[in-house]
Amino acid sequence: MKKTILILCLLFTLPGFSQWEADLKKTISWYQITPTGNLILATNDGIVGINESNGVLLYTIPNVISALEEEFQVIPNTPFGMISRMEGRLESKLIFKLTDGKVLFDSKKEGISIGKQYLLGSTGDFIFQGIRGKESVFFLVDIATGTIRWEQSNLFGKGIFAEVIDGAPIENEEGNFIIPTVGGMSGGSIYCFSPQDGKQQWKAELPKLKGAQTTTKTESKLATSFLEKDKFIYMRGQSVMAYNISNGQTIWSEPAKQRGLPDRVIYDPFGLIVASAVDPNNTIFKPTMVMYDYKTGKEIWPEQVKLKGTVTNYSYCDKGLLISMDAGNGKSLINIVDIDKGVYLFENAYKVNGLVQEMQLLGSAVYIRTNLEEDFVSMENGKSLLTKNISSKPEQPIINVRSGDLSFTFNPADDILYKTDLSKQSQIALSASKIDFDQKETPERIGILNDKVILSSSQTVAAYSFEGKELYKTHIPAPGISGWKKAIYATSAVLLTMDAMRYAELAADAKKASTASKTHKERQFCDAIGQFANNGANVRLSAAASDMEKMRTRFKASASGNTVQFVLGKLESKDYGLFGISKETGAKVSEINFGKDNDPKYLLDDISRIVYYLNDNGVLKSITY
Repeated sequence: MKKTILILCLLFTLPGFSQWEADLKKTISWYQITPTGNLILATNDGIVGINESNGVLLYTIPNVISALEEEFQVIPNTPFGMISRMEGRLESKLIFKLTDGKVLFDSKKEGISIGKQYLLGSTGDFIFQGIRGKESVFFLVDIATGTIRWEQSNLFGKGIFAEVIDGAPIENEEGNFIIPTVGGMSGGSIYCFSPQDGKQQWKAELPKLKGAQTTTKTESKLATSFLEKDKFIYMRGQSVMAYNISNGQTIWSEPAKQRGLPDRVIYDPFGLIVASAVDPNNTIFKPTMVMYDYKTGKEIWPEQVKLKGTVTNYSYCDKGLLISMDAGNGKSLINIVDIDKGVYLFENAYKVNGLVQEMQLLGSAVYIRTNLEEDFVSMENGKSLLTKNISSKPEQPIINVRSGDLSFTFNPADDILYKTDLSKQSQIALSASKIDFDQKETPERIGILNDKVILSSSQTVAAYSFEGKELYKTHIPAPGISGWKKAIYATSAVLLTMDAMRYAELAADAKKASTASKTHKERQFCDAIGQFANNGANVRLSAAASDMEKMRTRFKASASGNTVQFVLGKLESKDYGLFGISKETGAKVSEINFGKDNDPKYLLDDISRIVYYLNDNGVLKSITY
């Protein structure tokens, strides 16, 4: 029977709140909101789950004592949590459902120390490699039952001398998964297994390259595409090789070799483009970009394009492939590669400060935004269109928000709010003077609510019209900053891990486009389909369908954002608490009283509109706003 501890009382000073209290009689070290909306708490007795709507104690996992917050993670795209703890050079793993606490796998119970762990996208099952005693074990955990479906002992070699799985698996149309390994007596191989019974379908040797090779600590990478369903690409070190995805036979007569570390694959309909990353063990030679013939692996361009750094972003344009490269020391270089000839369009790349976060083609110019700059660059001569563009320093990154073709950016280097119009390729100072927040605060967040730009810090909320008029500025003096304060915003990293793409139905259109591509948009579409296939679809978790639906519902709700921001301050009663500030008007619309606690432990869920407060007596309180 579920245990419910529900005590109703008045904790607020203004009407409109409902709440519950849960006294767990435990010491709580940390707590989080899960993607399903439940609360998970770490206590001295184990991990505890609580229903966020009524305070019901959903479950306790007693065999996880005093778990550290950094030991817990939500497994991306799933309603599962995992506790990882170091056991020498390996780890122990405990995986459980966030909604009901069902333990799906406990490596300690199985007597296994885990070295590698991956998720199969088509089923949601886990594959593991580890050590049990002196044996090397490779096994699959059925996510529907939480049991080991099959196990192989010493398949990759004996004990600590076994080959090690090296890189995320890919899956073929038959439902089998493919993994690369390294090390062991053979140096590694590529294997294909059935997820149903673990039976080996085929084994392929790794590419053999001639001459000296660089050493690398990066994982092997396997890549697939809807455009080339018969093959997959293997990349490790300086090696690029194509294999038949059904039987593991080599497709290219010999592997391709690049300078740098093959890193990024672009699925152009006329050839496979591979861009290398900077090799930290060999900086004498610059990384390169190469286009290979899909069938033979032969280089299509006369020479490899020498990159000026690792490619961080790219976009097709009518002149070729627009790329940004990490030049090191906080700098990025922008150039265009002629895809037909394999040469740079500009002799000198355009240099920008910071790492590129967005590039958008605008006729004969490109809009570029980094964490430190915002600019328009001519594709004719590679120069800025602006007399002076937004620019800041590494210790003062800009903050930005978009509304259609309008980009609003606050630059902490000069305390000015700017408006950039992408359609007009213009940039103006939106605020007539410097934006001055009390107590020497600097805006930390920026957002848009209806027709207002909202700037906020921990103690101040301010709004500006799209024309630059200050509509309000509300400041609450700080009584002290809570080290426990956290928030789940609409841009929560946990929610953004959900891959909502549905790409399978686009395969036919992609194939048609690949054979008749004439424009850069069609070529970019083909690459996009390839990237979708490479990244994989949503994890199809039939065993947790209802939990996945909760995650999707919260994900969709996050798009609407929240109209209230809470600020910690001192109430008129002289107690400490939260002021709810309307982002629409700047008015105080609510208060939540924390009594004499001037360093409260509280957490905000902006999606469910709930404030959770943990008092010094270990009582957890929920207030809905």
